[in-house]
Amino acid sequence: MSTPEEITELFHRYLDNSCTTAEVKKLLTYFEVKDNESLLKPLITAALENSHQESNDALQPVLNKAFQAIQEQIAPRKAGAFIRLFSTGSRRLRYAAVAALLIGIGISGWLLYKYNRGGALPAFVAEKAASPEPGGNKALLKLADGRVIVLDSMADGSLGVSGTAQIIKKEGQIVFSAGAEPANILLAATQINTVSTPRGGQYQVILPDGSKVWLNAATSLEFPTDFAGDERTVKVDGEAYFEIAGDASRPFYVTTRNMQVLVLGTHFNVNAYGNEPGTKTTLVEGRVKIISEAHSRLLQPGQQSVILNSEPGAAIVVQRVNTDEVIAWKNGLFVFNNADIMTIMRQVARWYDVTIKWEGAPPSDVFTGEVSRNSKITEVLKILELNNIHTKIEGKTITLML
Repeated sequence: MSTPEEITELFHRYLDNSCTTAEVKKLLTYFEVKDNESLLKPLITAALENSHQESNDALQPVLNKAFQAIQEQIAPRKAGAFIRLFSTGSRRLRYAAVAALLIGIGISGWLLYKYNRGGALPAFVAEKAASPEPGGNKALLKLADGRVIVLDSMADGSLGVSGTAQIIKKEGQIVFSAGAEPANILLAATQINTVSTPRGGQYQVILPDGSKVWLNAATSLEFPTDFAGDERTVKVDGEAYFEIAGDASRPFYVTTRNMQVLVLGTHFNVNAYGNEPGTKTTLVEGRVKIISEAHSRLLQPGQQSVILNSEPGAAIVVQRVNTDEVIAWKNGLFVFNNADIMTIMRQVARWYDVTIKWEGAPPSDVFTGEVSRNSKITEVLKILELNNIHTKIEGKTITLML
């Protein structure tokens, strides 16, 4: 059992962003226990007072209200609900840490911090209005014969035959199992199917050769019913994570609007959204060769290639990245590492199916941290509120007041 002295030390280390993951969990678990709440108030008080140049008489009633909310609403922390996202290089880091801790121990979206450099106190804002929900397993399947199947509305089981493939739906997954008898053997090899996810959707596809593909929101994947011939080729628009089945006799190609990925047996992520600055391929394991109009590069695990979308024939830039961050979307997380606000909001718009409006020029701040993709959009927007970027939700429109 942790002592109050140990928890106090952990709390201050948390504010300095020096806790390990295990220590953060220990800290949050401690405050989930009702009898331990009494220690939280003086710790918050000290942290907030240290964030100001001078004291303010209004601080105490605000803290009282915060502490009352904690007492009334503290609950066991849900897995994946913890938010820790800070504005890099800002004195607001300490405020953000305190607010993130409060969010993490179960205030259920009730508490927001807004902070100004001029000394304004944090304000606690109740959020009761309905807000856009996070995305889920949604996709359309368009078959070569023109049939369109809304996958999320179909029961699990067989959906019929396309070319030489039996189509089987499992929850969040569509499987093309090769070996079925085609209705027209002359057309079977050239039939192209398309699985597309809407904004706010994701899906997993198992191709006829056994390769697995995870589709992020607003993504389409085109592939043949049967990989006939001496190569396997698919086309992707959006973002997809691939685990390719090995077949030395038939190389696998992923085609986007401005490049091809030659797969040499591997796991990799392709981000090819038209509204992103560049097309990115990130290699998790194995080898791939990136082929553009005028260039080619081999990638090693942990490397990412970038081709600017705005420059035809642009060079292929290769950089090292944290692959866990790149494929976090596949594992149910938003993870940002020195990401600008435009990058964050493009992801938010796709996953929550919302329109983003701006009042004022976007700030140059960059952000680092993570939040579950199962979180309500209000939880994600707290990231911005913590850093003095106010937001307004009106139906499916999010306005950022900068």
